[in-house]
Amino acid sequence: PFFRAHSMINSNDAEPWAFGEEVEEISRNYMNLRYKLLPTIYSNFYRSSQTGLPLSKSLAIDHPHDALVYDAAFQNQYIFCDNLLIAPVESTKEITKVFLPEGDWYYLYDGKISEGNQVIYQDCPLSYLPVYVRAGSILAMQSLVSHTAEQHDGMLRLHLFLGKNAFTYQHYEDDGIGFGYKDGEYFIRHISVDPSNRTIRFSQGQGKFKSKFPKIKLFFHGADIEEIHW
Repeated sequence: PFFRAHSMINSNDAEPWAFGEEVEEISRNYMNLRYKLLPTIYSNFYRSSQTGLPLSKSLAIDHPHDALVYDAAFQNQYIFCDNLLIAPVESTKEITKVFLPEGDWYYLYDGKISEGNQVIYQDCPLSYLPVYVRAGSILAMQSLVSHTAEQHDGMLRLHLFLGKNAFTYQHYEDDGIGFGYKDGEYFIRHISVDPSNRTIRFSQGQGKFKSKFPKIKLFFHGADIEEIHW
């Protein structure tokens, strides 16, 4: 979902290495990001199976009464995994306009926070597609793997993007292969964050599947955390 448009995309050879070393390296970086985000993506696939909503959706689904989501300048923006706002841009541009809907948004690459309900100007060098994370959300990440069957290091990295209000993330796992999930062979855990009370709560795991992540590491965005009390 994070690839940028390229003028040669409709050519016979559209593999990343066909466009030179720079584009190949950029493509590799985004592929690596996708593999790291697999826990978030997989959990959101489960969410989609329950709600019927797609992983990638138009801004109009969540903000149908906001006229700017239908503006030609922003109609290609979309939400990925419910909390990532993607702003596709041509590879020839170095700066672009981005519409941020209601709420606060973190720029993925430097953590800068911008208020929603406004249009901003964003630098967009070839190596950085504009991506924003909704304040009040969690991105679950794993160690880098080269394919989905490769074992990660067993540590779930939870990036907490704090906002003004409390929020909950639903983490989901199963074996990713068979149909055992139909008989309860899955793992679900809810992680609730309340910034006003400075609390994080991990629910008891549900399901008969044992989590593949025996260790959890927390990363806080938008707050200075000096110590944690268990």
